[in-house]
Amino acid sequence: MNNRFRFLLRTLKRIRKNVAPGFIIGVRLAPEDAPENKGFNIYEIQELVYDLAFSGIDYLHLSTVNFMDSSWYYPGSSLTNLKRISAICPDHIAIVVSGGIIGLEDAEKALEEGATLVALGKMAIANPDWPRQISNPDFVPKSLPLSRSDLASADASEMFIRYLRSYNMVLPGQYEPNESLGLIQV
Repeated sequence: MNNRFRFLLRTLKRIRKNVAPGFIIGVRLAPEDAPENKGFNIYEIQELVYDLAFSGIDYLHLSTVNFMDSSWYYPGSSLTNLKRISAICPDHIAIVVSGGIIGLEDAEKALEEGATLVALGKMAIANPDWPRQISNPDFVPKSLPLSRSDLASADASEMFIRYLRSYNMVLPGQYEPNESLGLIQV
């Protein structure tokens, strides 16, 4: 296992050695890979997190499809990957989690599961005002894929819309390449 982590740990050691003491260093990783990809499983990531705790990092960003996912490595267990990692991660290392956070309840649940901070990905694209609006009980976040009016109101560039389309984040037929939404071309 050490060979798989060696590059990351050596890189972190060199970074820490060459930056000011208060410089914040973080690592972003997935808690596990799909079993068919033969990548890391949650057990191996837990070993890595243990090693990272002594590498001088300040935060660990867990990038997930859904922060409530449990591991395929432990079939039948309801313990989330976030909970497993937070259980072994020292308190001085902040845990940031992203994936599947739609509303305030999700953010609160992520904090209960062990996250120190929550991060938004797709929800921030659909709802750039999410952080300001989430405490409003009447706020209903827009869902993906986005409509033509969503794209226009967000002042999305054509390049960004193409990117969103590549991930099926735009409703089919709502925007086609070369079709103008009155947006600035980049």
